[in-house]
Amino acid sequence: MLQAEARRRRISLEVRLPNTPAWVLGDRVQIQQVMINLILNAMDAVAETTASRRAVVFTLDSDAGSATVTVRDHGHGIPPQDQPRIFDTFFSTKEKGMGLGLAIARSIVETHAGRIWLDPIVGEGATFCVELPLAVVAEQARTGSP
Repeated sequence: MLQAEARRRRISLEVRLPNTPAWVLGDRVQIQQVMINLILNAMDAVAETTASRRAVVFTLDSDAGSATVTVRDHGHGIPPQDQPRIFDTFFSTKEKGMGLGLAIARSIVETHAGRIWLDPIVGEGATFCVELPLAVVAEQARTGSP
């Protein structure tokens, strides 16, 4: 869905998916909104970089209990002093940012029994990670069945 936007911005968007699907239980639109926010933020982060660094990588991995999405950019990174507040409401590292996107993303992910975090590489970009329980694990937790 965001490939056209990546082309318009002259950014490489690489999507790495596993051979087998990873099903999570949740609101499709809300989870999609989280992914769109993370990818657009990554595109914003590389917008002013050299052509060789204008890339965003979206990866989905899963294990026995969870699916993990990572969105990696090669932008300017997030300064260490800003990292503890990156998910706070009304905090933004963007000049014209409202500071709502990552706060809403965190709320959505936590509502789906997941977690979201920043894996920073200062000066080398940033990686945002989202972990959600697989559908079978979520259903077992909901019903109390083994």
